[in-house]
Amino acid sequence: MRTFALLSWIMSCGVFGLTSVFSDTAKNIILNNVLKAIDTNDFNFKCSFEILDNYTTNIDKENIHLNVTQLIIKNKYPVEEHHVTTDDGYILTVIRMPNDGPPVYLMHGLLCSADDFVTTNLPNSIAYNLWLEGYDVWIGNTRGNKYSRNHAILNPDTDKLFWDFSWDEIGRIDLTGIIDYILTKTGMSQLVYIGHSQGTTAYFVMCSERPEYNDKVALMISLSTVGYMSRLKSPVIRAMIPFSEDFELFSESIGYFEVLPSDLFTNMFTTVFCSDPLLASLVCANIMSIFSGFNCAQIDFNNVAVIYGHLPSGSSTKQLLHYLQEVKSGKFQKYDYGPTKNLKVYGTKIPPDYEVKKITSPVAIFYSDNDWLSNYTDVKILIDQLPKVVDVYNVPLPKFTHMDYLYAKDLKTLVYSRLVELVKKYSPNLKW
Repeated sequence: MRTFALLSWIMSCGVFGLTSVFSDTAKNIILNNVLKAIDTNDFNFKCSFEILDNYTTNIDKENIHLNVTQLIIKNKYPVEEHHVTTDDGYILTVIRMPNDGPPVYLMHGLLCSADDFVTTNLPNSIAYNLWLEGYDVWIGNTRGNKYSRNHAILNPDTDKLFWDFSWDEIGRIDLTGIIDYILTKTGMSQLVYIGHSQGTTAYFVMCSERPEYNDKVALMISLSTVGYMSRLKSPVIRAMIPFSEDFELFSESIGYFEVLPSDLFTNMFTTVFCSDPLLASLVCANIMSIFSGFNCAQIDFNNVAVIYGHLPSGSSTKQLLHYLQEVKSGKFQKYDYGPTKNLKVYGTKIPPDYEVKKITSPVAIFYSDNDWLSNYTDVKILIDQLPKVVDVYNVPLPKFTHMDYLYAKDLKTLVYSRLVELVKKYSPNLKW
């Protein structure tokens, strides 16, 4: 029982820190939802006992502190760093693992980075496996994360305007800029796009707002599809919805527009709690699971400290707020500034919906039953509107979660084997 109480306290403290911008009433409601989730069948302390039983010090702790380029070099793969300047001045770091095959572009989710695709090693790393298949692998970073915290004019530490973006701008501007850069560098007319979580949202924004980019993508693979969100299961996110305005007002009042950056505070937290494999398993993995779903059977105990030593990577508050708006409205729509500003920005008091029917590129949907941030009922709404869905794949593991698409110890058999079949099928016409 002491172990149960300790773990509940640790996870509550972690979530309390993440939600510290809310009022006391809001925080109490959020924490009660967290504790309720812990007490349900969705999570039991069997996970904690498995962690203790499988605790290992058999990890290379150096990997915890290496950046994406250093990790790839250490694993003996070729790597290049590229920098793409967007039309509005953001300087994005793009990682390339050069090869002779067609280009495949990987895009991460909210609060994440290119690290996500290389912190797991073979047999489960999507990036490494695709490179071994002969593909020219490119890994993006969104504006504002730890690798793309640069701008031609604006300073992220002093200029509020730097952070005035959501995943709308990431889709319309970042993705289009990176795709054009990749196609120019490779001399190709098309590529394969693989997005996870926010990487799927941004893609759908891009193709609905900039439909000419549909023709530049031979196939889009959507891992943990996030568009419509009203039925998401995450207790923390659901509890935050009524208090999202508190979050917005607080960030405005103190001039803080960045969420969980890779800075001194978060690095200190991850050094203390995530660099040790036991604490990483007990603390960091469980805090993440409170948001996205529990699946202790797929935790790689040999690598968990490395994974959580690379998280979080930062985002704008506006990205998070835009998602909270999606959950509340039940729509896939543009950012809601309120009636007055909406009228100035969009010409209507209500933000317009994204026109999903304009997404005409081939799309393969991957979903799972225990994904707390992507509910299949919401995904089905998107599927029914997409003109060219070529595959709908339910990951054959009932407990498979949102983050398992990146870190599951059986990722190769559960996800990658299906993924690479699709990549091979839709890239034969691309020049080798």
